[in-house]
Amino acid sequence: MYIAGDSITKRLSPDKMSDNKISVKIRSNPGAKIDTINQHLKESKVDEKQYVQSSDVFVLHAGTNDVSNGESVESIVSS
Repeated sequence: MYIAGDSITKRLSPDKMSDNKISVKIRSNPGAKIDTINQHLKESKVDEKQYVQSSDVFVLHAGTNDVSNGESVESIVSS
């Protein structure tokens, strides 16, 4: 499982979420908006990209910083 997101994800613990059947990696981007998180994923190192591509589950938590900066939910969903 790979989790990417804004500062909300920094409180998650991969050690507590992982076990012998599932491995969890978290990429936290404090203050990031959706475009920034997307760019970070594109610029990831090769080993991180391989982990993302081989993960059965990908969780993206984003948009809270976009909303707090005044963007409408409609514009966020369409981006």
